[in-house]
Amino acid sequence: NRVRVCIQTRRVFHMVARYLNQIQQYARALRKNQTHTELLVWKALRDRRFSGFKFRRQVPIGPFIVDFYCHREKLVIELDGGQHNIGNALQYDLNRSGFLNSQGLRVLRFWNNDVLKQKEAVFQQIWNFLHGEPSPDFGLGAKISLSQQEREIKTHFDFGAECQAYQ
Repeated sequence: NRVRVCIQTRRVFHMVARYLNQIQQYARALRKNQTHTELLVWKALRDRRFSGFKFRRQVPIGPFIVDFYCHREKLVIELDGGQHNIGNALQYDLNRSGFLNSQGLRVLRFWNNDVLKQKEAVFQQIWNFLHGEPSPDFGLGAKISLSQQEREIKTHFDFGAECQAYQ
């Protein structure tokens, strides 16, 4: 009986190790093949250029790989393309954000289009969030929903239209 449990435990361990290796390799591939929008944001965040905060890119967290992560502030920044607005993608993003929030992380989401057309406003939103300041109204329809206790971002930024609040 003990031998059977030991063999099963070893099998599970090897399955988990293979999965973690695969996700690490996938994250590496994503870092090598960044989108134009990710590269634009990464240039501003890398090497502690963004107000001294250290960010990493394409970081595996649980079963997900997040675009950018600041460990000190427990902040995840996600850049969403048009594919996030169709089919089951919105529900997937809600579940993903819910998981990340359950791990004590805060999530900021921006549309790729907003990063490309209004990058100063996006960077200002990130800066304000990191410094605990209320977000200014850029006249762009941007809204942040901050919980007093957890300070979780639960709003999907869409500067060109109404925000879609994550509930």
